[in-house]
Amino acid sequence: MPKIVKQFTLDIPVQRFVNACSDDEIYELWLLLSSPRYQTIIVRKHHTVIPQEKQPVKPVLNKVALPFQSEQFAKAWEVWKEYKRKEHGFKFKSDISERTALKRLAIDSGHNEKRAIAIIKRSIEKGWSGLFPLPASEQKMIPKTIRKNFG
Repeated sequence: MPKIVKQFTLDIPVQRFVNACSDDEIYELWLLLSSPRYQTIIVRKHHTVIPQEKQPVKPVLNKVALPFQSEQFAKAWEVWKEYKRKEHGFKFKSDISERTALKRLAIDSGHNEKRAIAIIKRSIEKGWSGLFPLPASEQKMIPKTIRKNFG
């Protein structure tokens, strides 16, 4: 039986393509490309094998794409959601509202993961119900390393 090979090309820059896609479309594309079937094709095409311990952490948590791909940020975000639920009786009504909050956090942190985690920690420490950008005086005090257990 003959083998059918599908090959796709983009006629526009990648950034323009990504900006034109909705969050759900990006999520579906990420799921497809991260599936074992496509990962073997990608690895074979580039002749490189990514060691298991070096593979990136899934940037998706409960169908919501996280702006940072580390386990530390995923843990911090889960702690934030749990804090909001217990202390303020708040739960995100939809994936859209959670994605919007994550986008705002990424913008307020200047797309800096350590700063985003510091924003979350500061809001919990102060007992606030929202996330707010760090003042300039606190931005300099962000530790160079973040403890793995966020606590």
